[in-house]
Amino acid sequence: KLEVIMDRQQRAQGELRVLEEKRRQNKLNQVQFDFSRDWQAYLKLKSGGAPKDVLKGSLQRLISQYQGAGIDISQATVELQGLVTSNQ
Repeated sequence: KLEVIMDRQQRAQGELRVLEEKRRQNKLNQVQFDFSRDWQAYLKLKSGGAPKDVLKGSLQRLISQYQGAGIDISQATVELQGLVTSNQ
């Protein structure tokens, strides 16, 4: 009887780990989606002819918001570097 209980507990712990991983992946996917949406908004702002200072501020906010979130934001950092070096 004790073995059955221990076996059941191990299965439950395994299921919990799977659910936690799915939740983590879903959260990461949501952050990636949010970044993509914000990046598209930035591109629209850029194509609309926004001043470089506005673009720079928008990129800085974007980077600070998503930095360390576990997603690739390199396109935003490269874009910001390009703006900074073109102003010098």
